[in-house]
Amino acid sequence: MKKTCCLLWTLCVSSAAIFAAQAAPNAVEIYKKAFELYPSKEIVQLKQKERELTEDLATHKIDPNTYRKTMSDLQNDQNRILQKTINNYAEGSAPFDASIKNFLSKQQPVLNLIWQACAIKTCDWSTSLAQVNDPTREIDEIFTRCDDMNNLFLLALADAQQEADTSHYNKAIHKTFSALAIIHHTGNSSILEHLICLRMEKIYLEFLQRLLGQMPLDSSLLNIIETRLKNEADIFPSLHESLLGEKLLFTRNLSEKTIKDLFPMQFRMDPNLIPHITETFIQDSIEYNNHYMEQICSYLDLPYRDASKNIQQMELKTAQEARIVFDPNTQKIIPENILKTKALLTALSSPIYSAQYRIHTKQRNHLNATLAALKIYQY
Repeated sequence: MKKTCCLLWTLCVSSAAIFAAQAAPNAVEIYKKAFELYPSKEIVQLKQKERELTEDLATHKIDPNTYRKTMSDLQNDQNRILQKTINNYAEGSAPFDASIKNFLSKQQPVLNLIWQACAIKTCDWSTSLAQVNDPTREIDEIFTRCDDMNNLFLLALADAQQEADTSHYNKAIHKTFSALAIIHHTGNSSILEHLICLRMEKIYLEFLQRLLGQMPLDSSLLNIIETRLKNEADIFPSLHESLLGEKLLFTRNLSEKTIKDLFPMQFRMDPNLIPHITETFIQDSIEYNNHYMEQICSYLDLPYRDASKNIQQMELKTAQEARIVFDPNTQKIIPENILKTKALLTALSSPIYSAQYRIHTKQRNHLNATLAALKIYQY
């Protein structure tokens, strides 16, 4: 019996080791290494000072004149200027010169990590987020990660542009399409991630159009671009996926603490006047928001005109249902009335969902226009 148990245990351990060895590689750890190297520590420190300065202005610790002067000094730091030059070069608004060539040469270790990460299909950030228990910190974590990924994305495009500027068009095309993975890897489980990915997608398609205008009209190169863009178009962020992710974030993070953090900012209320947040209010708000998000998702497959009309009508209806009663004498919010509408928290975000749908549709049209342009180029 003992031998049998030992044998079974050995088989289980061996199987676990095999499955662990066969587990799909995750690009997250490679990106984290790249984050440590880029941008430089000097840039990270400058950004931290800028955030602290903005917070000091918001909390009236400094006056606007001091804010403007100090912020101007930070923006004019040489490290900051060089970083902006590289970003501008990637976005087509700065020429290729020796300073850019030298900068990209120094960033080769970072670029090696970027291209290594881009070659990996899976990039799951959920493990990192699972270690963050505070909803506010979770949002900060997502925002910081998106900012870091955007920096790597622009650096990758700058590297691809350098290949084009030195007439290495095959390498330029390969790196351009490899960089597309960064958009997918950034994540799409919240509105914030989706909007940042849409901005990256816009930059990417404009970059591709400039590349088409720069390289020779070689039919083989055009065929490569058209085929790869068609095959990899599904890497662009899904609106449906981000809305469902946002619904889960809302359900998981809504609590008395998050509401009390939100109300003073949204309604300019004295935190001491916020009434007790009941569990009934929290659950009703979650139920209302879940229904709202599911309704939006159900409209996404409709023609744009119909979907847009339905989403706008939902937004207006929610705004009406979330109307808060003010004291007729003081014109201030009556705190108790805040908890009488389960539509309130959804109404705060609903304009963002409408804007997100419009931007997403615009980007889909941009992608289709680029594919159509490729056809025209070949005739």
